[in-house]
Formats: sequence, C-alpha cells, structure tokens
Amino acid sequence: MFHALYKAIDVFLVIFVLLVSFSVYSGDEPIDLFSLTLEELMELEVDTGNLVKKSIKNSPSAITIITQEQISTTPARNLIDLLESYVPGLLVTQNGATGSTLVIRGMGVRHFQTLLLVNGKPVNQKSFQGSMVELRNWDMGDIQKIEVVRGPGSVTHGPGAITGVINIITKQALNHMGLKASVGYNHGYDSKSLNVSYGTEISNANVFMYASVVDTAGSDDFRIFQAKSNGLFGYKGGDVFNDLDDNPLQGYYGDYKGDPQVKLYLDIDFSEQWRFWSRYNNSGQLKTATQRELQGRMQDRRMFQSRYYIFTLENSQVITDSLEIDSLLSFDSEDYLDTAERDTSLAPTHPLNRRYGFSEDELYFRSTLNYQATEFLSLAGAVEWSYDTISAPWGESANSFLARAGGQAFISENSIYQGDGSGGTIRPSRVAKLTNGWSTNTYSLATEINYQFSSDLSTIISGRIDKNDQTDYMISPRIAFVYQASDRNTLKASWQRSLRMNTMMELYWLEINDRMDEADPEHSTTHEISFHRQHSEHLYFAITGYHNKSEIFSWNGSNLNLLGVIKAYGIEPEMSYRTDSFSFGINHSFFELIDWDFKLKQNDGSATQFISYSDMFYKRDYLTQTSTGNSLNDWANQHTKLWFDYKINDHWLIHVDARIIWQYEYGNDLYAMYENAYAEVDTNALSASELMEYNDNKALLAAVKQTVQDKDIYGKDIRLNASLTWQVFGSESTQLTLYGQNLVDFTANKRQKRNFTANVLPVSGWIEEPRAIGLKLKHEF
Repeated sequence: MFHALYKAIDVFLVIFVLLVSFSVYSGDEPIDLFSLTLEELMELEVDTGNLVKKSIKNSPSAITIITQEQISTTPARNLIDLLESYVPGLLVTQNGATGSTLVIRGMGVRHFQTLLLVNGKPVNQKSFQGSMVELRNWDMGDIQKIEVVRGPGSVTHGPGAITGVINIITKQALNHMGLKASVGYNHGYDSKSLNVSYGTEISNANVFMYASVVDTAGSDDFRIFQAKSNGLFGYKGGDVFNDLDDNPLQGYYGDYKGDPQVKLYLDIDFSEQWRFWSRYNNSGQLKTATQRELQGRMQDRRMFQSRYYIFTLENSQVITDSLEIDSLLSFDSEDYLDTAERDTSLAPTHPLNRRYGFSEDELYFRSTLNYQATEFLSLAGAVEWSYDTISAPWGESANSFLARAGGQAFISENSIYQGDGSGGTIRPSRVAKLTNGWSTNTYSLATEINYQFSSDLSTIISGRIDKNDQTDYMISPRIAFVYQASDRNTLKASWQRSLRMNTMMELYWLEINDRMDEADPEHSTTHEISFHRQHSEHLYFAITGYHNKSEIFSWNGSNLNLLGVIKAYGIEPEMSYRTDSFSFGINHSFFELIDWDFKLKQNDGSATQFISYSDMFYKRDYLTQTSTGNSLNDWANQHTKLWFDYKINDHWLIHVDARIIWQYEYGNDLYAMYENAYAEVDTNALSASELMEYNDNKALLAAVKQTVQDKDIYGKDIRLNASLTWQVFGSESTQLTLYGQNLVDFTANKRQKRNFTANVLPVSGWIEEPRAIGLKLKHEF
C-alpha cells in the first residue's frame, strides 16, 4: 500500500517539476491573461457547500472551481468531459443505460449519488436517474463557472449529495452586455453548433438572453470491444457474434432521433433584490449499441432523451446590517424517455419500444436567513419545501406513462402497455400498480452555526433534517474546524454524515407493497482533513485526505437491500501556478479500498454483486468465484490531471490538458478471480459433457485475457487535448479557436464499460474513442 503511495507522490512531483520548468522559460514580458491572481481567486466567495457564502480558503468542503476561461478553452464535448478534465478524484465510465457516468472518490453506480444544481437550485431527477439534465448538452456558452464539492454535501443541499455536488452558475447581463454569436463544427462527431447571446438594460432591469442549437450525427470512427458470457469476443459491427452485435454501430454521441440539442436561457435582474431566470435544454443521445432492422431497414434502436425547463424567482432582502433573508421560488419539469426495441415493426421511438416514459414536475421553495449575532458568532437557517409529481411524458396522454421499480412496471388503467408481454406490452404479473402517476412532498430544515474562537480558529456546526411523505426523518450533521495558521497556511478538518433518499419509484413501490420498513436511506460517513498553502500570489498548493464509510443499496429484482459497506481512504494533492501570461494546474488522486463487506453474501453461493471482487462467494454450475484482490470495480486507484494555458502574445493563446489513469486494478482482479475459480474445479467430478464445456471455456478465458493483455486495456490510459485561439487579425471582437480531443493515440483512448460476472465467463468490454478536431468562431457585435 505505502509503496503505491510513494510511487504516486514521485509521479506527481516529477510532473510538477517539468511544468515549473516550462513556466520559467515560457516567455519574457508577462502579459495579462487572467484578471485575478490565484490569491484573489482563493478569496472569492462560493455558493456551494454552506448555507452562508464563504471563500474557498475558509469553506470546510473540498471545492474545485472551473472558470469561464477554462470552459471556453478546454476541448470538451459537454460538462461531463469538462468535469473529468479538472476535478480531482472524478472519473467517467460507460453505463449502458445513460452513457457516461460520473464516479467520484470511487462512488457512482448511478447519477443519483451526485447532486446537480443550477444557480443553487437542485435539478436532479428524483424519480429514477438523478443528475441527468444539463450534463450532456454540448453547448456551454451560457455558463459563468462551475463549483464542485468533492465529497458529501447533503447537510447543506439535501438527500442525494453523497459523492459530490455540482453547481452550474450561469451568466448574467451585468457582465455580458451586447450581442455575441458563435458558430462551430466538430469534424470527428459531425457536430454543427450555433449560439447567440444578448445583454441589455430595459427599464432599469438588466436582461440577458441566450439561445443555442447543436446538431450532432455522431462519430463512426470508434470501436466497441465486447467479451460475452458465451465465449465470443471481438469488435462489434463485424462478423464475430452472429447476432445483433454484428450490425453497424450507432453514431457515437449522436442526437436522440436525430433531433438537435436546443438550449434557451433568460436572466432578468430587476434590482439588487429581485432576479428572475428561466432555461430550457434537451440533451438526448444515442447509446453505445448497434443498429437493428426495424420497419424493414437498419435504424438506431437504443437511445434516451432528457429535457427540462425551469422558471425561478429569487429575492434577497437586507433587513438590518446583521440580518439578511434570501428566498427562491421555482417550478421545473423534466421529460425522460428511454428506448429498447420490443416490436421491430414499429419506429424505434414508438411508445411500445420504450423502457421508460415519464415526466417529473417540481414546485420548490427555499428561504435562508443569515444573522450576524456578534463579531464572533453568525447563524444561518433555511427552510425548504418541494412538491414532486411523476406522470406521463410531455404532450402525451396517461396511457403512455411507463415507470419501473422492483422488477415491475407502473402503467395506467387504459395503458397501451397492457398485454401478454409481447410487442412491447407488459403482462399483468409484471405490473406493480395501475396508476397515472403520483405526488410527494418533502420538507426540510437546515441550520449552520459559525463561531470564531479566536482570530485563527473557527468552527462550523451544521445540521439538516429532511422528511418525505414516504420516509422517516433523515438527518445530516456536520462539524468542521478551520485554523488559519498564518496568512499563507490554512488547516481544515471535518466530520459529516450524509445520506441519499431512495428514488420516487422505489419509495412508491415499497409503499404499495407495505414494506416501508425497507425505505431507509443510504448513509455515508466522511472524515476529511486538508492543508492549504498560498505560497505567493502566483503559487497555490493543497492536499486533502479523507476516509469514507459508505452504504450501497440495490434491488435484487424484488427487494431493496443493503448490498454492502465500503470503507476507503484517499489523498488528493493539488498545485496551481498563475501569472499574467501563463497558468497551469495539476492534481492527483490516490485511493485505497480498506474493506468491502458484501452483506448479502450467501453460504450456498447464490448471491453475487459487481461492486468489488474483494468479497465474493458465488457459484455458477461447476465454477465458484471467491474473494480476489482489493479494488473497486469501474475505478482506478490513481489518476493525474494537468493543464496549462500560455498566451504567446496579444493575439494567440494555447491550451493543453491531459489526464493519466495509471491502472485499472479491478481488471487484473477480474481475470485472476476467474483463473483461480477454474483452477479449483475438481475435474474428476465433472461429467463428460461438463468436462468438455469446462475445457472449452477455460481456453476461451485464456484467449480473452491474452487479448486484454496485448492491448493493455487495464493499464495506463493517457488522454491529450489542446486548443489554439487566435484574435483574428488583432481584432478584440472576433476569435477563432482550433481544438482537438484525444490528439495522440497513446493507449487507444479507451473508455471502460461495466463488467459482469454472473456466468462461467466474464462479460467485459471497452470503447475506443475517436480523435476529434473542431473549429469555433466567436464574434462580438
């Protein structure tokens, strides 16, 4: 363990020295690249992680800020790419249901363990998937910055913030006056984009309007490798599998049903007290799958669409010099569709070819009171209420409503899905309840006490209580200390217990089946300590250590269970350097699994799981899988991220960012577990047919493993992206950017897919992503 840690530190220091060397010799006279120094950036107040705004330096949470400059210069398809480029301890894996999935500090089975905010307003899909909207939209031109809390945040933002909180802060008219337009083309994905913004003052109100459209056919220059449980393995879209996987691939990152992604945004600042904002976006996407013959021709068959709109009114009232009240009232609605071809005579997006089809509405109110009681004591309290309704998709009648939980479906009494289970219908035994939908209330109360013991030491004591109609009281406490050792050095320590409420579909299923005793939320307990040094106005260093004990819940087909408990610790060092003409940053994530306790493991070997192979006992036919290794699946224990921006002169700016995953340890554990299982089989006890199958499968396992080793699939994964920006002919109003993603094929640019081990051969695979080159032209009128 310590050898791996020392190795990680060595790697980190080597890269740091190289970057410092580059910065020393990168230019002569410094010229203004950023308006703020690193020291000033650390003093900026953030909206995320606390009830009261705090500077990054004084916030008890581990916070990463992605600036507007980084959003503009980084080659990223969407926000998920952007987060992966900068946030320590964040990785992205491929999920067959929703494409890219965020994993933070080893956690992220689905997106419901991460909480997504827009201007502080939660926009998670509560019914099913969690943080879906915004993340997959290709256009990011309306975003001012992104604040990311690494680690839990339910004490401030509510149930669901177990692994992290992502707060998207949008632009406002005050800083973005005038008419601006941008066009772009990404050749690798055949993606065409246009956005227009306009900021002005109307009747003493500052108004900002934004609209964009992105039309993406998707890339055909990528590959999907798949190893199946039947022993067949190879690249999809060829002639290996003799089934649907031999069909042509769907376009990688192509739009849902060919419909372009659209974003609309309006922000009105009436005064210092009142603000109204509203936005709409859709981010439908094709899944990583093959096409199928539908209606007599090859068509895309697996895709999902997530779109939403929101209207929000904010008010800030300064009652006295020491008392302020901030309130927010909003209404939002999300529409979610997920397809899976059931009837080949129908169009791929026909309602009978859906896995899910529903909308979710939320009426939301929050009011926060901040009171500065004395010079040393400040208090904050917040009340929240949300009313959530799940019903049929937008613009459709109740008979197309389709939701699922516990292996059963919720459909209406006159549903098109009622039937015998064929052609996209659902047989009666698989129906949980006939309903047009349902509604629930959630009531929340949060408090925060800030006490300054001395000029150097302060404490923050926080707590939150949430109560849903279908749950007991859910409590999230936190205590934190911030010690200002000197003007340059800050030490922080915190303890907190966070939680995730089960989804609306799960809770309703438990309620109608009289099993609310199983409705307890997931809990995670985190200890965190960090040291921050502002070495100078140009150089900043921080190191964060954490220990997590986290529950994992799952459905086994008919029950909601505590699957197991993860115990782990991690270390995240960060460094940043910034001058007027040069900026670079680097961070590293080291993670160590202490223990995975598989709570549902059975003595007869009848239960399996896909969290970690370190606690396994599963029997399938003649094979017995036993505990192997000490790693989490779909995770890498060490990964490094680095970037730099260099302004060559007044007209040219270059950006480079890289991500290095040093090894996917679970891949070695996967094949070692299977090799051990085959080695332990008593072949003398097998029948002749079983022995033949055993020998065939053992040979297939060896062949797949050899292919994986030859391609070094679970070894290093290195990505390199870059952009070059030109102020056209010295014009301050016109800017042309050439950018590239996955520029160098160091390691096949592989993206891991989820692995499954429920059979005598493992199911594993990966995606080899394409190189993509694009252009963006911006003009300010």
